[in-house]
Amino acid sequence: MKKILVYCAVAAFSFSCSENKRLEMKDTTRTDKNGNTTSEKTTNITTGSAPKTAENTASRISFTNMRTHIFSDPAKPDTFRIVMQGSDILNGKAHFTITTAQGKVIHNEIIPAPDLEASMVYELETPTATKKQREDFIKNRFSQFFHEEQFTTPAIAPNDVYDPTFGDETAWNAIKKDPKSISFSYLLGKENGKRIAYSKLKKKVMLVGNFGG
Repeated sequence: MKKILVYCAVAAFSFSCSENKRLEMKDTTRTDKNGNTTSEKTTNITTGSAPKTAENTASRISFTNMRTHIFSDPAKPDTFRIVMQGSDILNGKAHFTITTAQGKVIHNEIIPAPDLEASMVYELETPTATKKQREDFIKNRFSQFFHEEQFTTPAIAPNDVYDPTFGDETAWNAIKKDPKSISFSYLLGKENGKRIAYSKLKKKVMLVGNFGG
């Protein structure tokens, strides 16, 4: 009788977990023309209603997109991860991090959902967008955030010119002189395009270029 009760309790718990969370994982390995192998792991998690308490009765969302890519170390790929959390997609916040193979976080940035949605204005065919269209746009931005086209080598083109907003000019020039340096580009807001790269001199990620308006 005790075994039956234990079995029922476990089954009920498993069913409850499956109702509240849906997990999808995708693992893709690519090899570029230079023979470099990149592993992309994308995990999407949708969380349903959170446990109801006196302070929390609203549902919450959580999405994660992750991939590995050569960046700070030519021999060991870093982990690029972006996690969106909040009460809903349109009001959530994305936490963007880059972590080395040794576990050191070299980039840490919070991106509000509106910064992922703003560029939708250039794709609209109608004066306004529905809530679903806005949510789908953010989901698409999120899923494509670490697309291979966002990574470029060298990190800084020969004709690029240093700007004081980039930070340390000596470190910037050192990256520019490295033909194997890699940059990662991403868009925030309507036109705030950023290009970042790892500085071996400063031992940290730094802004190396801008694009957009």
